[in-house]
Formats: sequence, structure tokens, C-alpha cells
Amino acid sequence: METAKKSQVSLQAEIKYNQRVKEENRLQHQRDIINRNRVVQFVSNWQDNAVAVSIKSELKKIKESATSEIEMANHELLVLRRRDMAELLEQDVKTYKAELSQRKLAFYEDNY
Repeated sequence: METAKKSQVSLQAEIKYNQRVKEENRLQHQRDIINRNRVVQFVSNWQDNAVAVSIKSELKKIKESATSEIEMANHELLVLRRRDMAELLEQDVKTYKAELSQRKLAFYEDNY
């Protein structure tokens, strides 16, 4: 009987030991999942920050590019306006000279 009791006590101890091991394994697995989730969250935050920085730098480049394009367009417009104004003034000079020559008058030009 003693061997039967010992074996029964031994079986109960083994069952409790197995339950404890299963519980510890479950808890370790749960801690591993929590740590993995923390790492995933950290990487996700890092990637979000990297994307935000990338977007900001791209927006800055686009803004600088648009600004330089506007400046170039303004300069081109200024050059065209000056050319058109010079042509208009040349036409006025020719017209004025023609009118003066019809009236037999002289036209004086300063050549700076």
C-alpha cells in the first residue's frame, strides 16, 4: 500500500509539476508576445517618423522647386516685356521720324 500511496503521491506531484511547467511556458510565451508587440510598435513608430521626415523633405524640395520656377518665369516675363517695350519704342521712333521727314523737320537722337 505504501508503494501505491507513494506512486499516487508521486503522480500527483508529477501532475502539479507538469501544470506548473505548462503555466510557466504559457506565461513565458505571453511575455514573448508582449515583447514582440513592443518591438513591432517601436518599429512602426520609427517608420512613421521616417515617413513624416521624408514627406517634409519632399514638400520642402517641391516648394523650393516651385519657387525657383516662379522666379524663372517672372524673369522670362520681364525679359519679354522689355523686348516688347523696346520694339514698341523703335516703332514709335520710326513713326515719329517718318512724320518729321514728311514735314521736313529734323530729329535729334542721343546715342548713349
